Amino acid sequence: MAAERTQLEAGDLVAGESLPLDVYTRTGVLLLARGQVVLTERQLARLLEEGIWGEAETVARLREERGGDAAQTADWRKVSVFHELETLRNDLGALFGSGNDAGLPGGLADCAMRLRRAVSLDVDAAIASIQWLRTSPYAIRQSVNVAVLSEVLLGDLEVPDDVRTATAAAALAMNLSIVEVQEALFFRQAMTPEEKSQIARHPQAAVDRLTAAGVDDAVLLQAVLEHHEAHDGTGYPRKLAGDAIGLPARVISVADKFCATVSERAYRTAVPCSIALRKLLTDAGPTMDTQVAARLARAVGIYPPGTVVRLKNGETAMAVKRTLDPQAPVVRLVRSRDGVLTSTYSKRLTSKLAFAVTEEAGRSALPEGFDALQLWNPALERGED
Repeated sequence: MAAERTQLEAGDLVAGESLPLDVYTRTGVLLLARGQVVLTERQLARLLEEGIWGEAETVARLREERGGDAAQTADWRKVSVFHELETLRNDLGALFGSGNDAGLPGGLADCAMRLRRAVSLDVDAAIASIQWLRTSPYAIRQSVNVAVLSEVLLGDLEVPDDVRTATAAAALAMNLSIVEVQEALFFRQAMTPEEKSQIARHPQAAVDRLTAAGVDDAVLLQAVLEHHEAHDGTGYPRKLAGDAIGLPARVISVADKFCATVSERAYRTAVPCSIALRKLLTDAGPTMDTQVAARLARAVGIYPPGTVVRLKNGETAMAVKRTLDPQAPVVRLVRSRDGVLTSTYSKRLTSKLAFAVTEEAGRSALPEGFDALQLWNPALERGED
């Protein structure tokens, strides 16, 4: 008597891996034996479309195991850098909106330390969060993104820990006095006269509010006050120039410009990272510390983690890890050369000529709602190293 069979679904089989069971046609003819390999996503998609079956007992067991993997994935997310940064964003928003500034000194210090700890756990994932963790209001998201990038850059510059913590707190608090204005300007480009006035006053207004609440860290307060000063003296509020502007403020300024450029608005799409970095290096001119901008490009790479790229062999992939070569990140495959979405996210070394990056593809190369964060699931590393 023939064993009962169940129709196979997407997710039951993985292209490029040995089949975990015998695969049959609708009429019960053995099509592929256990251990054979379905080479490509396109081949697998065609088989599933035509209809393939496996022994019901084996299929049930495999799906149960897959469910366990899904549970492990869910558990991974709860302890991931992404979860910590998202929680931090929520806490920062609550701190700023509480109406009780007495909590600012302790709250900012706590958020700064948590942010630095999150970045230290996985720098590449933290950088990727700038492009892909987009659930928070823009004003809060931008502050946390700038703090992340400032921490990465100051780490590359080997700045002492106390300065790095103060800089992280300054980046988180730099726009404390204009959170509502920033949120309104997410939806439109033109500013009202009152909004222009608030923007011009906000560095000093933020320092005044922090000082009144009891914040007394000189590095933090100086960085907040100076983060809109320009290298050529045309910035505000004090028109400082060159090295008269503290390093923390110069770092925050570069990080702020980059993060704002690669973030979408309601009225425009995000600028690709490689273009944003090029603009920092070539278009900033006298207003920005070009040495700091160059160190940023070196620290995050021309294709930072989270960037969708096209490879020489026609595949589409996402950068997941920086290397010593800023133009050759480690990537994971997301679309085959035929344009089919993958499920295995195979690793590619773009230092190899066949997998070299030819261009940045942009987020539009992936379907709406694509879960990019899954590419940092530690389970993907099993059996690769």
